[in-house]
Amino acid sequence: MARFRWMLFLLVALALPAHADDVVYPPGSRLGLVPPPGLHASTSFPGFEDRDNNVALLLGALPPEAYAQFEKSDSAEGLKKLGATLEKREILELPNGKAILVIGRQEKLSTWMLVEALPDMTAMITLRLPDTAKDIYPEKVLRAMF
Repeated sequence: MARFRWMLFLLVALALPAHADDVVYPPGSRLGLVPPPGLHASTSFPGFEDRDNNVALLLGALPPEAYAQFEKSDSAEGLKKLGATLEKREILELPNGKAILVIGRQEKLSTWMLVEALPDMTAMITLRLPDTAKDIYPEKVLRAMF
């Protein structure tokens, strides 16, 4: 009987949805976040993806001094070299430190890049969002994730 209860408990626990505050660390990444519904840990790169909607969220860890370089850089010029235009550049104060959010645009695609200064690294999160997925991942949801 005890074995049956344990198996029942395990099945119920596995069936429950993850809590909204559960941070997910994709394989190969020191960084984790709470992805919005629809984004799942990728098996081919450190980050998250929604293959059905061609959305990719890449996570990267850089040396701590990299943040200062991003802070001094000209986002508009950097995006122009990539064939994109700058929509927004914001300095943010996050619980773990300061960050820069850059939003660029290239044809039917938005690119969001958040660079955050952390004590032991510079975290870089890059989101590639096609226009066709903007209703699925509205700005309010993306900002909460970042």
